[in-house]
Parts: sequence; structure tokens; C-alpha cells
Amino acid sequence: MKYQFNIKVPVYDFNCRVIIADNVETYINKTCKQLELDGLEEDEVQGYAMCGTDIKQYYIFYDTNSLTTINIVHEVCHIVDFAFEARGIELTGEPRAYLTGHMVEQVLKYCYKKNLLKDKWINNGQVKTEHIHQHGA
Repeated sequence: MKYQFNIKVPVYDFNCRVIIADNVETYINKTCKQLELDGLEEDEVQGYAMCGTDIKQYYIFYDTNSLTTINIVHEVCHIVDFAFEARGIELTGEPRAYLTGHMVEQVLKYCYKKNLLKDKWINNGQVKTEHIHQHGA
């Protein structure tokens, strides 16, 4: 199974293609070949972020069997680093925090809609929020 969507970030003038798939290494290597980059040396990948020479196009890959919030944030942070470094923007402060939050939110929205998350509080596609609400009561 393969899922894909784009996150457009007009303020920094780039697009991020997100691919979530079984055997994600195949899609990573295919994209590496298209961008004339070295392919993977690893057999099993949970997530992967990449950019070629075009600073307006980035890619994030996630394996469907290990798609957790931690993996989502991890790869998004790499994309934010790539984007800011390419544009000469300091990698600290509010701009980095807002861009990271925006991109994570877009990935999570898509994953919630498709019931793809494998986090421990997700059970059979249903979000378990009791732990959040009961703590404040």
C-alpha cells in the first residue's frame, strides 16, 4: 500500500512530497535514482528525508508499519534543517518552531484521516484521548 501527498510552504517557496508506503526503501531508491543521488545502504528504514539540488522540492518517506508521531517529527525536522540551511536562515527560534509545527500538523492530519498512525494510544484506528482529559479533571 502506498499513500502520498504534498505539503506546500509558500512563505519559504518549497514543496515537500510525503510518501508513506510498505517497503518504503523501494520508493526512496527510485527517487534517489531520479535525482541522481546515491541510494540507500540500509535494508529497513522507518523514515527518510531527502533533498536534491532543487531547494524548492523536498521528500519525506515513512514506512507504514512504523509510522509514529516521533518518526513524523524526526523527519520533518530534517526537512526544516534542509530548507533553512539552503536559504541561509538561522536554525533556531520562532520561524523554525512554526515551520516544524505546520509541517507536523499537515502530516498528522493526513495520517489521522487515513488511520495510519501506529502510536501506542491509537487502537484499531480509534484515537484514545481519555488519558489527556482525565488528567485535568
